[in-house]
Amino acid sequence: MRQDPEPIPVIVGVGQVNDRPAEPASGLDSAGLMKAALRKAEQDAGGTWLADLDSLAVVDQISFRELNPIAPGLADRIGARPGICEKTPMASGDSPILLLNEAANRIGAGEITIAAVAGGEALRTAAHRRAAAMGTEVSAQNASRAMSSRGARTFRGRYGLVAPVDVYPLYENAGRAAYGQSLAEAQAESGAIWSLFSQVADANPGAWIRKPASVNTIVELTDGHAEPVGRSGHIRIDAEGDQIWARS
Repeated sequence: MRQDPEPIPVIVGVGQVNDRPAEPASGLDSAGLMKAALRKAEQDAGGTWLADLDSLAVVDQISFRELNPIAPGLADRIGARPGICEKTPMASGDSPILLLNEAANRIGAGEITIAAVAGGEALRTAAHRRAAAMGTEVSAQNASRAMSSRGARTFRGRYGLVAPVDVYPLYENAGRAAYGQSLAEAQAESGAIWSLFSQVADANPGAWIRKPASVNTIVELTDGHAEPVGRSGHIRIDAEGDQIWARS
């Protein structure tokens, strides 16, 4: 018996946007990034899809909180009137695949036909705009840490584990102990991995940081590095997102 192809979920188009103007404050906000990415996905799919969306699911964003609830506004921007228009309760790394899975299940169940999943963060633009408005350094406007710090009353929050970069060292050091590595050996291994990552990113037009880095550049913190956004952690990125290096 031939299966009806209609309820088989298929990804027909994808889009990605890296918005990095010379003047950071002039960049797109989160909704603008999502709109641009969705338009690219529509172009990738061929034809016109967005106006016929049955579902629009958006990953929560922290860059421009004043845009929330962002899903209805994004639907308006792309000229869509989806019956399902939703946003995740919070921003998290697993939200995109969760929303994709939910969309596929709804298509498989015959509840919808066309769905879009979108997400976007304009942390660089938001930081520069807020710094200019408040007369502070850009590094003082860290939306990720500010949002995470709101949960500081939790058990982990009491110990300063409020952002992802605070938690990574726990895994790094646990892994180091399990593998029987010294700190120097673990740092060298991490540096080698991230150095290879940076080489791949350098050749990828979709990468945010396209700058190959040596093992020593990644592992060793020197005065030449910009002040890191995170206060501790295995991975540190400066306020401009131009440099990345490792330290446990």
